[in-house]
Amino acid sequence: MITWIQVLLQKHHKVVFSVLLFVIIIAFVFTIGSSIPFFGGNEASATVNRKNFYGYNLDDQYQMAQLQRQAVLDLRLSDARIDQNSLTEAMLKSAYLGYVAKKMCVNRISNSEFEAFVKSLPKFQKDGKFDAAAWKEFSTAFTKSMALDEDKFAAMMASVAVVRSMEKLFAGPGYVSDVEVSRFYEEQNGVWNVLVASLNYEKFNPKTKATEEELQKYFELNKESFRVPAAVALDVAFIPAKDFAVADENFSEEEIEKFYRSTIRKYLTQDEKGIKAKDLKDVKAEVVKDLKNANAVNRALSKADEILTGIYDADVKFASAEFKKILSDAKLGLKSLPLVRPDEKKPDGIPAEVFDAGFELNEQKFYCDPVAAEDGAYLVFFRESKASYLPEFAQVKAEVERAYLAQKKSELFSKKGQDFAEKMKASKADAKAFEAAAKADGFEVKDIEKFSFANPMSMGMENAKFYGALARTLPMMKAGEVSPMVTLSGEGFVVFAKSFAAPDKNASKAEIEKLARRARAEFSQVSSGFIINHYINAGMPKSAVPEE
Repeated sequence: MITWIQVLLQKHHKVVFSVLLFVIIIAFVFTIGSSIPFFGGNEASATVNRKNFYGYNLDDQYQMAQLQRQAVLDLRLSDARIDQNSLTEAMLKSAYLGYVAKKMCVNRISNSEFEAFVKSLPKFQKDGKFDAAAWKEFSTAFTKSMALDEDKFAAMMASVAVVRSMEKLFAGPGYVSDVEVSRFYEEQNGVWNVLVASLNYEKFNPKTKATEEELQKYFELNKESFRVPAAVALDVAFIPAKDFAVADENFSEEEIEKFYRSTIRKYLTQDEKGIKAKDLKDVKAEVVKDLKNANAVNRALSKADEILTGIYDADVKFASAEFKKILSDAKLGLKSLPLVRPDEKKPDGIPAEVFDAGFELNEQKFYCDPVAAEDGAYLVFFRESKASYLPEFAQVKAEVERAYLAQKKSELFSKKGQDFAEKMKASKADAKAFEAAAKADGFEVKDIEKFSFANPMSMGMENAKFYGALARTLPMMKAGEVSPMVTLSGEGFVVFAKSFAAPDKNASKAEIEKLARRARAEFSQVSSGFIINHYINAGMPKSAVPEE
């Protein structure tokens, strides 16, 4: 589906589009200088706003959609799991490495070199040879699912090739010493007996109070945290999918199965054995119904795109008579929504995505891409806005008090855990003394026997919540030592290492050598990932980089 933004760009930048498409398709072999750019320079530390993340506007839905498609392709080529985290990571990596590749002057490649890249992908290998049928099946399915033509798919494949090549350049040889491998083998295969003292944050309720003076001071130091965000009032027009439904629409078995797999979450069921997907044969009628509706929604979106293209072509202004006439000719009635702020309850019956899109609009940019809903498409238009403001202390006193007391609770929780850990270290407590002191201080204590990182499930699912704490503490500990408190998922953990039995390295030389080969390959990837993530974070606006 061609969006109104694509029409806008193609209308005014056809020559640029043609050149860029050509360069992307042929971009694969690099002419590399004596060193990778940015290292030791100031570019990584420069503050880049949302409008320019290594050449991408993070607020531009069209650019993000293009980047998302490329990220999905990259993940599917590796048969990687696609979820929100992996997709976001792949998108940011593609943006940064594409920027690096451009800075390093990417050269052209021949058709044979591009073909070599495709044939090198493990996804299209069978019995050690390139599987042309698998490649054709994948490319056909992907272009169809993403509504791409062959040229755009080729361009996207070339972009993935560029990203992967740059990633390899960052990786290096992956040097890991034999001593490090041996130590890692010992950490993974050694057997621990431990006590874990845990303190639940929700159940931790210290008696704290706040004076007026303390609250005033806290408010002055954290004013921006209490800023009331800008409000926006929108007009929306709904195009129902039922108006575009095709009652006698038929599908092949392949199309039905493909849609079923792409939306399989909808057909999950849970019983005492766990979560599993219902068999297609049992939900086929429901899948066909959902597929028909999905197609109807896409047709409604196409109609919405058509209307937006008309608005763009007519170059109408905000709230102008021409704008109203276009909507009238399209027989669209506008529904006026009240002023609403991002942190307020939204009116019932309107998808949250409508407001997410609306908060980005203003008098200059008074419409956006249509928003898909389960039953149709929404056209979203800006009507008016109200600026954000800093409230007076009296207006938000209750909120300030909640935030202040929550901070105090967090500080006291951390202090209680650290004081206990320090007390145990200073007293050089044995296991019995540790357990008694922990219980006296309000901790729960768990005795975990024969724990090994090589076989973490041996401690049982009932103890799974302790794994994160053990992984963070035991590699730095020796028998008889007490860890600092680590906080994970709302609980604080202090670990006492009762004993440690090292594995017999002489009996495992072959395993250690295998581990060394794997460790060097993985360290190469980790090094690459660390460097790339550093520059991704450096390029993100501060508000978008999560704090530790």
